[in-house]
Amino acid sequence: DNVGTALADRARDFDGTVYLINGDSHRYNADRPLAADSEWLRVTIEALDPRIVIALDSAAAEDFVRAYAVDPLTPGEPRRVLTRVVLALDDFAASLGEESSKRRAWRQLKTLGGVPRQE
Repeated sequence: DNVGTALADRARDFDGTVYLINGDSHRYNADRPLAADSEWLRVTIEALDPRIVIALDSAAAEDFVRAYAVDPLTPGEPRRVLTRVVLALDDFAASLGEESSKRRAWRQLKTLGGVPRQE
């Protein structure tokens, strides 16, 4: 299973817009313009208005939680926040290097298939 191909297939089959945002540049940058202590994370998400937000690791999930003032996200359990579905993953990038972790990430992504559309 190629997780990237599978994610692209699921996004293509989803009836709506899906944004996958990954800010990992492999360089340390201290300003974190989209960090939760900045208003820009929520402003950016609200401007894009995606139906699904995927937090790729615990840091992204924590930033989302602080930006939206919601209870902590549980990896693999989709939750509706305002008009969108939010899914936190375990460390997605690290999971790609190990087969059982890759399968766990894929299972977590598959949970989005059972999320009903909000009308």
